[in-house]
Amino acid sequence: MFSYFSHIWQAKVGATDARQLEDRCLTTKSLFLVLTVVLGLGGCDALKSSRSDGLLLSEVKMDGRQPIVASVAAESRYSVTSIELTVPQTLVVSEANQFYPKADVVWRGDPPGDRLAQVKSILDEGLAVGASTLIQGPSVVVSVQLERFHALTEKARYSVGGVHDVVFLLTVKDTETGVVLEGPRRVEIAIRAAGNDVAIAEDEAGRTQRVVIVEGVAEALRRELSGPMSTMRSPKRGLFALFR
Repeated sequence: MFSYFSHIWQAKVGATDARQLEDRCLTTKSLFLVLTVVLGLGGCDALKSSRSDGLLLSEVKMDGRQPIVASVAAESRYSVTSIELTVPQTLVVSEANQFYPKADVVWRGDPPGDRLAQVKSILDEGLAVGASTLIQGPSVVVSVQLERFHALTEKARYSVGGVHDVVFLLTVKDTETGVVLEGPRRVEIAIRAAGNDVAIAEDEAGRTQRVVIVEGVAEALRRELSGPMSTMRSPKRGLFALFR
């Protein structure tokens, strides 16, 4: 008799422990799911996108319980009145037809000549194009001093392609007082450069190395002197829909 009641008691205790264990597992799973969602949303809330190569950023903010996705476009922080460009005559120029000559200036997109003058012409155009959209904010003078202009040699362009490297010091000064507002700081631009058949096709279509570099310099100047401007919209699909 004692053995019979003992078995019954153990069975009840076992069932109770099983239920408790199941309840604990469910509680743990629920807690894990909640923490996953909260941490995920918290991560989105904390996300701050840095400027990219383009002028369109994105970030997620929280407005109470309703998550908000922001499309962030760049907005001019200054109105550029003039640009002062300096190309030091001390920069070393190379005409070596190697994949990567050791020099400050490598440029083959024009006939042989004064490479420093040719490079200055490219930068003048690129900076002017970039500044043409910077028309909001305090009036400033932008000073640029070239440190490096490394485009592709013939050997690189008509084989593997590569990257156009442009490096300069950027300083922003108040137009009226001359007080330095930003800089000098180093700006490094890496512009993808086509090679082989793609490069030849681009040349034939008028998309020369000069055109590509002008675009890259213009974009870099706009990026450096712009800040985010948000246009808010609410998401309607995905995980966030659960909180509507």
